[in-house]
Amino acid sequence: MLKFHTILFTLFLIGGIIFLLFLFHGKTIKERPIFKEFKITESNNKEFLEKQLEGKNLQSLILEAPYNKDILVVANSYSDGGGYNWSGPETSSSGTPEEINFKGQQILPKGNNGTYCSGFTFTVVMKIAKQKGLLNNKSISDIKKFQQEWYGKTFLSRETQCVLALKNLGIGDSVLFNNARPGDFVQFWRSNNSGHSVIFKDWIYSKDGEIVGLKYRSSQSSTQGIGDKEEYFSENGGRINKNRIYFSRINLPKIVYSIKKMVLIQGGIFLMGDLNSEFSDEQPVHTVTVGTFYMDETPVTYKDFQKYIDAGGARSKYWDYETYNQLENPVTGISWYHAIDYCNWRSAIEGFSEGGYRLPTEAEFEYAARGGLEEKKFPWGNEFDPSFANFDDEKGIMQGEWWRLAKVKDTPQNGYGLYGMSGNIWHWVNDWYESNYYSKSVENNPIGPETGRTKVLRGGSWGSISPDYLRVAKRSYTAPSNYNYDIGFRCILPVRGQIENIIENQISSTQKITYQFYQYQNPHYENPLQIDLYGEEFANRLTQFISDYYPNSIYFQTKIDEQEIINPKEITKLIIKTTKEYHIHPLFLTGVMVSESGFGCCSFPRWYNNPMAYHWQNRFMKNGLPTYEANSLKNRKYKDLESGFREFTKGIRREIYIKAAQKDLDTFHLLYVGYRADEWMNTISRVYGDVLGVSLDANFPASDVGKLIYTDWETINL
Repeated sequence: MLKFHTILFTLFLIGGIIFLLFLFHGKTIKERPIFKEFKITESNNKEFLEKQLEGKNLQSLILEAPYNKDILVVANSYSDGGGYNWSGPETSSSGTPEEINFKGQQILPKGNNGTYCSGFTFTVVMKIAKQKGLLNNKSISDIKKFQQEWYGKTFLSRETQCVLALKNLGIGDSVLFNNARPGDFVQFWRSNNSGHSVIFKDWIYSKDGEIVGLKYRSSQSSTQGIGDKEEYFSENGGRINKNRIYFSRINLPKIVYSIKKMVLIQGGIFLMGDLNSEFSDEQPVHTVTVGTFYMDETPVTYKDFQKYIDAGGARSKYWDYETYNQLENPVTGISWYHAIDYCNWRSAIEGFSEGGYRLPTEAEFEYAARGGLEEKKFPWGNEFDPSFANFDDEKGIMQGEWWRLAKVKDTPQNGYGLYGMSGNIWHWVNDWYESNYYSKSVENNPIGPETGRTKVLRGGSWGSISPDYLRVAKRSYTAPSNYNYDIGFRCILPVRGQIENIIENQISSTQKITYQFYQYQNPHYENPLQIDLYGEEFANRLTQFISDYYPNSIYFQTKIDEQEIINPKEITKLIIKTTKEYHIHPLFLTGVMVSESGFGCCSFPRWYNNPMAYHWQNRFMKNGLPTYEANSLKNRKYKDLESGFREFTKGIRREIYIKAAQKDLDTFHLLYVGYRADEWMNTISRVYGDVLGVSLDANFPASDVGKLIYTDWETINL
């Protein structure tokens, strides 16, 4: 008798479980007859998004969910209907509208006699993930596990099985209710505990604007298979439990590898500028929204740049300088145009027909540099830590860990995983510079003024003399044709739905492509300016050149010895005064200052009023501090710039130099410098060309280069 009751109880229990399973999947529940076809449009989408985010522009929202548009396209590509065939944990039907394969192996066959909600959404997520290259580094076992989790056939919590499946595979994450977007995946539960896996299309609103339900696409019995449907929340006459709705989204990969590693910077809103800054161009502080983009994890290095050179690109200007050209050092000696060419070449070899790589905007750079911290001075916080940034705290003394440039990963990452956003090198960005631009900047993705004379620099460098220049809000600038010892760059890749180019369609950087590379030119000017070197017009031109190219000169920022802070107009006056006294061309002194110290923007001798590095060798630094008096074993310093300029111009009048000047610049430089230094000559040539349109290079003029060095050349008797 006991045995009979035990059997009866067991049968009752089994029957109850089966009944609950049917309840759980809603198979026997009559669904609310509120279905009507809904076609998503941009206006509907925008209206919804504006309600949720108070008018934030549609473009930025699409960038927050870059694959959602494609998800909706794929979901809508499957015809309505086709039959509904429930596929639960205990059934063998896949419930998919087509066969699912991965790397040549079948994951699921096509469903029998129709589709099921999880089968439909799994098909869509797999198609998008494969299309976008998000599964390239996944194994077949990874995908099989993902399918089991998506269907709720594992020990994962079935409450949020789709969310957890995406997270475990590493291609998605959960999304808050208020941040839901059309194209998100949704798992919800009804008041009777039946569940549903769907693709979200829009909210249902009441007349008062309250969200009362949702519109979605999936497979269900009421649509006889695939179709669009509406359902209301239980408190609004429907059956969806509002507290049991779980949104998930396919995310962009956090890291991508192209020619170099790139880090995902998720778009957002931030306060740009610094309210407490002493620099007026950082104000007013204003709200800025930037889209999502990938940014190079580090500045472009010499190792990275070698690939560009191997493909036919021009070398950087300091390529032959051993202390700069180290594999993991950031490449410098790059003009803005050269940096742009690298970006364009990188786009070309990776198959971008439009868009592709570019320099960051000023706003994008500051947003990325902040690393997610709000209203902080530095990428790591408000307190400055000298071990976190390479800058010129040595003040002309050879000490510390870094000699000029630091390796790109010598300092810590910021909160976004980026290295070197403060110090080491100034970074070229895309924008033209305008001091009062912040007062008229647009809020959404500002790109700077339409035109200008100079381009913005960001980040500070090894030549920066104070932490003030390393702040995330600090703005600087220089002429786009300029290059210097402390200016480099990094690329970004805006998210425009083409990220799969760098995941799927990479072309080897050594592959020959049809691409016309940028080349530096030493142009020969037909009509150089014939103006008085001691008149107002020349002084104005030289002042403008110095202002545009070298605003970071140390002499404009701090007192050195007896030399007070000076401005570009005053230093021009001083250059003209001392060179006139000794009949030296003012552009020759200017050019030597540029070639030796970037016109005082970086280098050790600048701290001793010796930006010409006259009577200076770095190897003598170990012999002690420089001296005012000439010493064959020590470097030379001067009490002020005028003293240094006078000593230099007087020294250039030595007979040995005048005799060398009877030949070309190449001969002269070998005597003056003591070794071959092509960039020394190129830099001086650039100064003559940029200021006066005078042609000068290593072998032009072929003789009597002295007429461009000495203003009294015609009267010199040798």
